[in-house]
Amino acid sequence: MNFYGLLHISDEGRHSPNLKARSSPAAISSYVANAVTLANSLRAVGCDFTVVTNDEARLTEINGAGLGANVAVTEISFGTRVPKDILFYSAHHKVDVYRWFSTFAADDYPVLIDLDMVALRPPSTAFIACVSSGIPLVYDISDQVFPVFGEDTIAADLERLLGPQVPLRRWYGGEFTGGRPEFFAKLVEEIDRLWDAYISSFATFHHQGDEVLTSAALCKMLSEGWSALDAGPIGGVGRYWSGQPLHPQKPFAWVEQCFLAHLPGDKAYLAARAHRRPFRGDVFRREYRWHRLAVEQKSRVRSLAKLALGRRRPAIPAG
Repeated sequence: MNFYGLLHISDEGRHSPNLKARSSPAAISSYVANAVTLANSLRAVGCDFTVVTNDEARLTEINGAGLGANVAVTEISFGTRVPKDILFYSAHHKVDVYRWFSTFAADDYPVLIDLDMVALRPPSTAFIACVSSGIPLVYDISDQVFPVFGEDTIAADLERLLGPQVPLRRWYGGEFTGGRPEFFAKLVEEIDRLWDAYISSFATFHHQGDEVLTSAALCKMLSEGWSALDAGPIGGVGRYWSGQPLHPQKPFAWVEQCFLAHLPGDKAYLAARAHRRPFRGDVFRREYRWHRLAVEQKSRVRSLAKLALGRRRPAIPAG
């Protein structure tokens, strides 16, 4: 079991809307710092981590200039052609990483995870058992996506790619995908079949990114008899949004019992901790609780202020 994170460097593509550092150099530096924090946290629980990139020299330069961290980096070829104006431009290149995984030795078990994650504790016994048995692990976030966008919207997007003959309608987060090379080979095969249809009409989907393609491919694979387990219920990964998310979410008390926490709204917070070495999960959990409470309090104040301003705004006369 080896963990990998994608850091595809592009000065043109559109970066994550969840990152406050919007200019490309600042965004890339923030992602490098995220990778360092993640690597430090995985090292603390005895797990190896490698950053996969298209520009090892630039990543190494950024790391050396501001962080000086010990992070393994591997440069691979990226052949997927992605429109520059698409949202989450770099994330689409996860397909290239999946393709690379498919070339590994048959008994390898690579896991691709997002950089804005942190390892809070060692993987659970159930997690390790799945890896040892070669069972693919994914992360089903249907309970987070359906309440926001509507189950009918998700079903329509998946049907646009798969057609009505595939009955399974689930949504999988792109932050965690693990399995043996044969699993990734099949996943890439299915994504390749969907690619042209997705690219020709990506603006019509409720979400743009690797999650659309991975979810559709997994739905087809599972409906045809492939097995993959949800890493969430076995304590493998939990996603948590600080502030006031639009969907109901498990309390952080649940997430902090997981091996990996995905904190997509806290990239800046994670980046600021890249200099904390060695990483200590107990310290991070304690400090993040206070950070989370502060963010949620600010979010509530902003919501109340907007509500109050809305009530005071005079009505505009008709005509």
